[in-house]
Amino acid sequence: MNKCNIVLIEPSHIIAEGIRRILESVSDLSIIHVSEKIAGIDVHVHKANVVILNPRVAADEEVSSLLHRLHKMNEELVVVALHTHYEPTQVMKQFETIIELENDTPTIIEKIRNAQISNHTDKTESSDLSLREKEVLIAVAKGLTNKEIADSLHISIHTVIAHRKNITSKIGIKSIPGLTLYAMTNGML
Repeated sequence: MNKCNIVLIEPSHIIAEGIRRILESVSDLSIIHVSEKIAGIDVHVHKANVVILNPRVAADEEVSSLLHRLHKMNEELVVVALHTHYEPTQVMKQFETIIELENDTPTIIEKIRNAQISNHTDKTESSDLSLREKEVLIAVAKGLTNKEIADSLHISIHTVIAHRKNITSKIGIKSIPGLTLYAMTNGML
């Protein structure tokens, strides 16, 4: 496996230092940036393979919006939750994996590597879809109508219908529940 560049975002200095030491003990893992907050990490995210982030740093921003923003900066990015406090299940489900404070070093390393492998596999499986088709698929999975999708993406309804036909032919799924499940299992939601 190639060198893995990691950005760590954790407000607790003690926890961040512990995670940093654990990760630096592994030769193919490299911490390229540690921050207490999300602001100012954009330049580092472009160089990272993995972001380990405490969901609490999202503050006023929804975690789903934050994850979407991070993936827009780097489509290949794996975002791992660092679980230090109670977070609702629906928040934690949005991450590729979760590191618990109770995890030992081998478990943490294994979770990061498995998330990278899974993310790479998911990207390969859904890579036949164009970026616009993925946006349409996400909107369909969220329950938007063709008109709502067209309005939100600033395209015509006919273009939305064409994208939906392309999606169906590429992945072989026609039903909205099936498309929603596909989007969820491929990390699009």
